[in-house]
Formats: sequence, structure tokens, C-alpha cells
Amino acid sequence: MTESSGGGSVERLRSQMIEAVNDPGVKAVVLDVDSPGGGVSGIAELGSEMLEMRKRKPIIAVANSLMASAAYWLGASASEVVASPSAEV
Repeated sequence: MTESSGGGSVERLRSQMIEAVNDPGVKAVVLDVDSPGGGVSGIAELGSEMLEMRKRKPIIAVANSLMASAAYWLGASASEVVASPSAEV
């Protein structure tokens, strides 16, 4: 979901997650997170939606080296957080 600017949009992530949760071929959603965070517009809403999504399928947030600020908010909304040994969370 990385865009050329180095960030991504909450709307795009939301639509991709909904698509994955609704796809019967997807057993779990894995978020590979390497982000200092960024803006918080829409993060609370997506975090709340993720709490509902994870009732249907596991959502695993992998801190693959940095999960901070708004990225942490979303990671904390996942079913599970996994951090690489040198990750900053």
C-alpha cells in the first residue's frame, strides 16, 4: 500500500482490508508495517473498523522495523502484533 510519496492513504488501506476480509481465499490479513506514523485523520475510524474485522479473520501487524504514532494505533487494533528483534514499537 506504499505510495510514491512514501506514505499511504487510510481510504486505500481500508478498502484493501475490506476486500481481503471478504475474500474466502484469504485466511488472515498481514500488515507489514515500517512507518513513523504520519497524520491521524481517519485512523481512529479505521482502528474501530479493524476491531470488527478481526472478529471475522485474524489481522496480524508485523513491526518490520518501525511502528510508531498512527501506525502503532492501527497495529494495536490488529489481533496480534509481531515485532522483529530490532523493531521499534
